[in-house]
Amino acid sequence: MGDIMTWIWLSIAFLFLILEYINKNCVNIWFALSSFVCFLINFITNDFIFQFILFVLLGFITMVILRQITVIKVNDYFDRKTINKKGIVIKDIYKNKYGKIKIGKRKYLACANKKIKSGKLVIVLKRNQNLLVVKEDK
Repeated sequence: MGDIMTWIWLSIAFLFLILEYINKNCVNIWFALSSFVCFLINFITNDFIFQFILFVLLGFITMVILRQITVIKVNDYFDRKTINKKGIVIKDIYKNKYGKIKIGKRKYLACANKKIKSGKLVIVLKRNQNLLVVKEDK
């Protein structure tokens, strides 16, 4: 059973890495890490129950503890990269409807307290989750 479990743990790790790449929610990466640890532990012991408990505990513990740290670091980086930066509106922004802006090569959802037409320059005031709050740059 050890040979099969080696490939199963490696496949699970790969699956969680793909899910993390798709979702980018900083949750699946911890389970990818814990399944990779179980892949390594499988060379020491073939006890599936031990490996499974280790997988679950390590996945949840690292997610709870380390996710907070990484999310803070990522948010900090994202804020430094976007706040007070100038961009161009690529999809009209309305008062109650999101538009899109482009800063460099990246596109973001944006909102404003008034209508801003496509092609206008804007400056980012702040960030609410994955939404940038902008005003027209004069």
